[in-house]
Amino acid sequence: MTFILHRPGYKLQQEHQLSFSSGLRGDSHLAISKPAFSPLGNPDADQIRIVGITEDGQFEFIGFPNEKGYLGKIVTAPFQAKNRGQAEEIAYRALASPLSNMSLHLDIPLEIGYRETKEHSNGSVSISFVSPYLEAPMAIHATSNFGPEFRSYAALYREALNTDSPVYQFLCLFKILEALRGAENAIGTRSQKEERKLHGPR
Repeated sequence: MTFILHRPGYKLQQEHQLSFSSGLRGDSHLAISKPAFSPLGNPDADQIRIVGITEDGQFEFIGFPNEKGYLGKIVTAPFQAKNRGQAEEIAYRALASPLSNMSLHLDIPLEIGYRETKEHSNGSVSISFVSPYLEAPMAIHATSNFGPEFRSYAALYREALNTDSPVYQFLCLFKILEALRGAENAIGTRSQKEERKLHGPR
């Protein structure tokens, strides 16, 4: 598998364009080689070795810099998997741990924007990426006059659409559902109280 990194807020390629990993250099905030950084003891290094250990075993990755010297592409050593889905799951789980460790200690984001899986048995290649949103015409009124409750829901939904993080997007949508369930329960409680006032206890 090949993972292409990208800096949050910067696109790897133009919208609605596709490319295999060979046509992408990737980018990140992690300097690993010249001209951005000269590693001590090995100033001419042009790659890094990353090891991820999970319940699936130990996996080795090689990280390659872009032309500026920042980590842009990470490639796994070949490994066994039942199918493409399992391969992506295993490799991502193994890579996520060292990436999280580097983010934690260096205080930088390390975001994967693109995944490519190659099956060595038949040479087939598949790619995974987050597709961009479609453009939309201005078909609604630009002025709104909603209450504070609806405004909070709308703000969370816009946050979910704006983010590049699936985890944060899920959190925003979950908070909307949680708030709606709370509002529904509150309405049900008020209705029961009003019914008791009108008809008395049953």
